[in-house]
Amino acid sequence: MTIYVQRRENAPLGHEEKLIWHYATMEQLKIRSFSPEQMANGEIPVGEASLVVGSVQSIQAALKQLNFAAPEPNYYPECLTPWLYRNIQAADANSVRWMIDQGASLFVKSQAWKQMTGMVCSNTSHHPELSMMPGDAMCWTSEPVEWVSEYRVYVHQNEIVAIACYEGDENFTLDENVLVDAVSALQGNNWHDTYAMDWGIMKKPSGELVTALVEMNDAWAIGAYDGIDYRQYYQFLNRRWQQLTQKA
Repeated sequence: MTIYVQRRENAPLGHEEKLIWHYATMEQLKIRSFSPEQMANGEIPVGEASLVVGSVQSIQAALKQLNFAAPEPNYYPECLTPWLYRNIQAADANSVRWMIDQGASLFVKSQAWKQMTGMVCSNTSHHPELSMMPGDAMCWTSEPVEWVSEYRVYVHQNEIVAIACYEGDENFTLDENVLVDAVSALQGNNWHDTYAMDWGIMKKPSGELVTALVEMNDAWAIGAYDGIDYRQYYQFLNRRWQQLTQKA
């Protein structure tokens, strides 16, 4: 069995690729690289893979070759609503563009994987991703909020294994009791056991600071920040790959 890792042609390994390559080297596992074009064209023998690591598009293509479908995103699970502290609503891209043209300032994120990165949009800002979206493409919207710091929380088999600050002031740390309660809520709602959650310290209009959910992420569709080591990251990705291919 072989680990397949996506890499850019004639380019050095990225951070995530280095972590997986280091694990394979330490454990003396067979590992090969592939390009997105090779995966899209069906040139990679995915059936022989113990793990595939790559972009959303490459993982979707790999799973399709194995006759599995990649899960749809669920960025805001209902059971985590108490920790949102903002009103998140669904709207199609045409409606979002109309609201922005009328003067609204909105946080906007596509409901589909990576179609539009979450951002605050207004009629004075440039947002090409939103401009190019089909009119019926669905988005999540909310009022803009102030984040003091943001963290990625890696959960492996219902245990928090790493917390990494990726934006803002690291002196403002998450309330870990909230994180434990969120993991319990997901487990109680039959969520799969390996995933990433993005959390932040939100400053409410009153000035109060709260630990709030930024969004949920699936383990196969995210990268590694400083704070998760090579062994944790491999185990994290491998566990989810085995679940997606129904081996775990």
